[in-house]
Amino acid sequence: MVKRFQFIRKNRKRKNLTIEQLAEKADVSIDLVARLERGEREDVSISKLESILHALDLELGDVFKHSK
Repeated sequence: MVKRFQFIRKNRKRKNLTIEQLAEKADVSIDLVARLERGEREDVSISKLESILHALDLELGDVFKHSK
């Protein structure tokens, strides 16, 4: 299990968004968001990751802040 993107869930919940709402706002699939949050996927394009982060008012650099 990859924990690199689990901070996405925390930030999504902080903004009171469902996975579906975040996926729609970021224009990505619900499956992508769900699998990233669960740590089941880490192969994501930079453009899709940036879309998700932008929807959460985060930046690409935040990924490195939360990586161990």
